[in-house]
Amino acid sequence: MSGAWVMSDAWLSAGVLLLALALFASERVRHDLVAIAALLACVVLGLVNPADAFSGFGDPAVVTVAAVLIIGRAIELTGAVTALTERIMPGRAPFSVQLAILMLVGAALSAFMNNIAALAITMPAAIAICRRHRLSAGAALMPLAFATILGGMTTLIGTPANLILSSFRHDALGAPLGFFAMAPAGVAVTLVGLLYLALIGWRLTPRRRQSGRADAAPETSLFVFEQRLDGGGLTDGTTLAQMQDRLQPAHAQCVAVIRDGKALVALPDVILRATDRLLLTAREDPWAIAKLTGLPPAPRAKAPDAATARVVVAHGSPLVGHPHDMVEVLSDGEVRVVAAGPRAAERRQPLRMLEIQPGDQLVLHGPAMAIGRLVRYARLLEVGRHDVAPAASGRAVAAGLIYLAAV
Repeated sequence: MSGAWVMSDAWLSAGVLLLALALFASERVRHDLVAIAALLACVVLGLVNPADAFSGFGDPAVVTVAAVLIIGRAIELTGAVTALTERIMPGRAPFSVQLAILMLVGAALSAFMNNIAALAITMPAAIAICRRHRLSAGAALMPLAFATILGGMTTLIGTPANLILSSFRHDALGAPLGFFAMAPAGVAVTLVGLLYLALIGWRLTPRRRQSGRADAAPETSLFVFEQRLDGGGLTDGTTLAQMQDRLQPAHAQCVAVIRDGKALVALPDVILRATDRLLLTAREDPWAIAKLTGLPPAPRAKAPDAATARVVVAHGSPLVGHPHDMVEVLSDGEVRVVAAGPRAAERRQPLRMLEIQPGDQLVLHGPAMAIGRLVRYARLLEVGRHDVAPAASGRAVAAGLIYLAAV
């Protein structure tokens, strides 16, 4: 009877685990909600004592991971690491050399903070390197991801797995692992791994061809946005063909004319009005295009840490199925969409009418802190910074000293 009861608990535990794995893989539900739901299911099924259900949140390993995430995020928001990476990166060095330096920075950061945080900090620089060398972003992002994983193996706080093992060792033997206990083996493996990734690994990543050319610029560099015409020197009788001549030096292309909330076909003989908006595609951001063409620029945020970030919408994001204005609603008006990705050019609709779908690219503008909050809440993946706020030296020093004291 006892054996049957134990077997029943084992099957129930396996069922909860398999269901949780299925929900994780579906990406339809936020991962944190799946984890909490699995915990509550274990309590309801009697697998976990209600008094012990949340005791794990008080474990030193969990508290340490949370602290590392907070301090790592503080350092990221100061912009110090991004500025340092750009300063030490040789501009004319071969791709392998630039990638090796960036991976070394990512691995070093990952040794003292969460892998994801280290990857997020260095990802914009990786995309910029790929764009400079006319390579797909995956050529740097995939090796960089492995570099941060390798770097996390070198210290106690580099990855949550090390902290959990240290906690078990303390319970079993009475002594935890030392902070650099795994460094001798971890550093050796990391250096060998980085050398392989810099010389061979990145060459094995998939090459995506665009427009029939292998060396075409990465798709992530395309901006699709609405350009105002009022105040841009528009005269009576100006046709779209004449405006296109004006846009040509900026390498911008009009794909539709937005008039009274509707999209008109971009025919050369369309007579433009001051109230019209042009749906443009360009490789430069809206402010650069406005400067090159003399058209009115989009308003910029007045916050001292204002930045422009390109993000990708993940499955399960609360933005899915809503228009672009939902970004302002979720951020209390602090963040707005200034441009979209290639799908917006294909649909040729006003951006405010285009529903956001998983995989869409959005270019967000606003305070860096507000963008960071929105990225976490709305399940967005930041893939690049086009207008990075200047590094806050005072905050960077304070955050760095706190982090060093904690380490």
